[in-house]
Amino acid sequence: MTDSRIHFTPDRIKKLCCPPSKSQQLFWDDAPTALGIRVLPSGNKSYIFEFSMHGRSGRVTIGRSDSWSIKEARSEAMRLQVLVDSGTDPRDERRRLASSAKASALMASLKKKSVLEAWDVYLGANHARWGTAHYQDHLKMVQAPGLKRKRSKQLTKAGALHPLMQFQLSELNSTHLAAWLRKEVERRPTVAALAYRLLRSFINWCGDHAEYKLIVSPSSMLTREVRLLVPSCKAKTDYLQREMLCAWFTALDENKNKILTAYLKCLLLTGARKGELAQLKWDDVDFVWNSLRLKDKMNGHRTIPLTPHVSSLLSALPKVNEWVFSSNSANGFIASPHKAHARMLASVNLPHISIHGIRRSFGSLAEWVECPRGVVEQIQGHRPTAISEKHYRQRPIDLLRVWHHKLESWLLEQASPEYSKRTNASLGFTGRIKAIN
Repeated sequence: MTDSRIHFTPDRIKKLCCPPSKSQQLFWDDAPTALGIRVLPSGNKSYIFEFSMHGRSGRVTIGRSDSWSIKEARSEAMRLQVLVDSGTDPRDERRRLASSAKASALMASLKKKSVLEAWDVYLGANHARWGTAHYQDHLKMVQAPGLKRKRSKQLTKAGALHPLMQFQLSELNSTHLAAWLRKEVERRPTVAALAYRLLRSFINWCGDHAEYKLIVSPSSMLTREVRLLVPSCKAKTDYLQREMLCAWFTALDENKNKILTAYLKCLLLTGARKGELAQLKWDDVDFVWNSLRLKDKMNGHRTIPLTPHVSSLLSALPKVNEWVFSSNSANGFIASPHKAHARMLASVNLPHISIHGIRRSFGSLAEWVECPRGVVEQIQGHRPTAISEKHYRQRPIDLLRVWHHKLESWLLEQASPEYSKRTNASLGFTGRIKAIN
């Protein structure tokens, strides 16, 4: 067989071979003439179709000769020729079919995805830019029931969002959300409101995701009916009043855990967020220039004055690890002081004051010394609430220190006049405080 165009038969195809000197050898059928066989040196044989469109030639592979019969290959070649005659490039058709098949496979895969699987992807994509507490809130909301706790013999309870995690993401709709909210609001309205806000952010993220947006429609899920079921969040009002300061400091001084006591006092005297202060490192404390460098959720970090009494509290703490307020928790720093603080309040008959309520006390009590609002906001790390504060007020730390010292001195005087004098005298700040006052 010296001629490359032959009538394909099983026996002839079986005998076809490629010379060792070539990378491939082509053989063509006599009808249809566009059908050919590519033979490789390895012995592999594949049916091919060659065509010409708009003055340019093209070629596509039909399939292996051991998978396609001659009749099937000829039939496919004639089908492809019809496409060419109608002005369709067979390669474009293949790309379209491949894309369609890929889209169908993706859609089938997405429809099998559970809400929990998408939730895990969501957490992984946003974990780096979230704070620790915010990330932990997401984990607690989907927590499964019946798991062992680290610090208690009681088993875990189901997180507020756990019932929704078992749905397939494509099936989750406004009806499911409404039914879930009615049940959760009846049991735990505050937690349900937080859970909804986290879920809403997750659904909106899915609506912008390259793949999940194919099966998630935020507008059809977060309907007005669902939004009306979410309980409104009332502003918290708990804080330490001036008359409570003496009893509060007394309760803290009677506690044997000096690290916890120092932590709670510093919360009041610095106005810091609980997480910011808990994660304070020794490297962030400057005893020479009297400053603290705190993590800040608004700007990353902020520097505030290290006031006299706070300085004395920190100087007395043991350096167990890198954290100032160390503990035996998994992270190495104070994790959950809520129960201990509640016991201290009960010991002196004070009403419930949350840990964040201590921070709220700093801003509320600052008005007693007529401390400028902008100074308080800058020390506490609040976002500026006015154009003048945002663009026209740049306060150096020395100016913050004047008012911060004055507020600390007043707070200690309310706790006990002797307490304030003893603390300031031991640090040599008595004269400076009087000058400020």
